[in-house]
Amino acid sequence: MKQRLLIVVALISLSGCQYYRARDMSTGRSYITNNWQMHEDPGIGRLDLRDSRTGEEVTLHQSYQIDRLDELETIAALRSSKD
Repeated sequence: MKQRLLIVVALISLSGCQYYRARDMSTGRSYITNNWQMHEDPGIGRLDLRDSRTGEEVTLHQSYQIDRLDELETIAALRSSKD
């Protein structure tokens, strides 16, 4: 188990990928992603992303928050079930 965790840490470090937690503030649901795009359409703020845990394509409207995750937060988030 410990060896597996070290391999995951190494892969994330070497990949250079930055992960983010996107929260839908209206539902409280969180998504982990390294693939997202923010749209500032007139009158509508929109965030499109792919959830790294499920592969689900998600669109969040107006009420969302996005935070950068460090390596340990990324590992914990990717290992956890949807919150």
